[in-house]
Amino acid sequence: MLSRDRFSSEDMAKIKQSMDIVEIIGNTVDLHPNGTDEHKGLCPFHEEKTASFTVNSAQDGNFFYCHGCHVHGDVIDFISRTTGEAIGTILYERGLSLGLVDTSMTKKVKLIDRMHIFFQSCLAQSDDPAVLDYLKSIGLSKETAKAFGLGLSPKNSAKVLSIITKAGYSINDIDEIGMLTSKEKYADRRLLVEGRIVFPVHSLNGSVVAFNGRSLSGTIKPKYVHTKNYGNSKKQDCVFFAGGHGKSIVVVEGATDSIAMKIAGFDSMSINGSKLHSDTAKFLARKYKSITLIFDGDSAGYRCTKNALMELAQIIAEKGCSVYASTLPAGEDPSCILSNVGVTGLVDLVSCSQPLSEIAFEEAQELLDGNEDINGIFYRIAESECILRKMPLSATSYCIISALEKAHAQK
Repeated sequence: MLSRDRFSSEDMAKIKQSMDIVEIIGNTVDLHPNGTDEHKGLCPFHEEKTASFTVNSAQDGNFFYCHGCHVHGDVIDFISRTTGEAIGTILYERGLSLGLVDTSMTKKVKLIDRMHIFFQSCLAQSDDPAVLDYLKSIGLSKETAKAFGLGLSPKNSAKVLSIITKAGYSINDIDEIGMLTSKEKYADRRLLVEGRIVFPVHSLNGSVVAFNGRSLSGTIKPKYVHTKNYGNSKKQDCVFFAGGHGKSIVVVEGATDSIAMKIAGFDSMSINGSKLHSDTAKFLARKYKSITLIFDGDSAGYRCTKNALMELAQIIAEKGCSVYASTLPAGEDPSCILSNVGVTGLVDLVSCSQPLSEIAFEEAQELLDGNEDINGIFYRIAESECILRKMPLSATSYCIISALEKAHAQK
């Protein structure tokens, strides 16, 4: 099924511009002009006597919003909500009529979905002790693993490829979604994730666009392999979601950490790599009111946290969300804490997280009180000041920045 991330931002704009939002919503709602580029009417999504439902038809707007029940979205969302038609179907029909649907891409989307379903089926049927032991080590049964989208790629790639090709796909189709090993004779190529537990990789909109394969034996290297094609999504903006439908989210480094947080009761997302990129940060700030960062307790985790704080600092001033972070002990991660301490360990970890401003200020103070090389102190204090300057300038922020400037000058 097609989703928004299967189209470029330019093509999505063309699709929406081809649909007159006032005319389409006006077929359902009795709209009346309410100033320039805005119309108003009774909300179709809840009962009301005074109109609070607005439609913005400006070129840079083109959305609806109810000030009563807070339902909002664009013209595609409205059609889906009022007709029950899947968003993917709407996009496909409109995109096809505008010549924007790449039929080869549609075939790839269906192939990825088919591969994902096949991997999940293989996991459900497996009684391999190595598979069951690994699932147990991350706190999952086969049933809960399926709920998180995990699967298993069999050790016999030839059998898998035969099943897929009999379903109407070619070896070339499988290669184009990045599923095959390279540097081998074409006829002898294997699945990249052969014999591994398979984790889905999601776009920011939640669609499965690729796979990560985790080895089941310490002798098989590398520990993780990644399929090589992410469709229209950028690799750095691909993630793993465990939940994510609420107003708060915990952001971690690995998929197993994300699963651990969800088991503890928190919607979670893991980043793809060791850096939170700008588009992902904007997505988080746009969708969630509260964001908590929990990265591994090593030097890479520290750098990841600092980068994420820098990316989010400017955005929270614009979006009004809250950002927190929690520091893990060296060598620890959420998955280990779940195994060794249990759910309470993760609940305590989240409850003890600090606001972004406190982290930046406390780090600067510790550096000033310590014996670190003077150039390193200047650099890291400058980082803290940069984070604080990007935040909303409340009275507290002014005091913190003032204190940092004074301390910096004294050095």
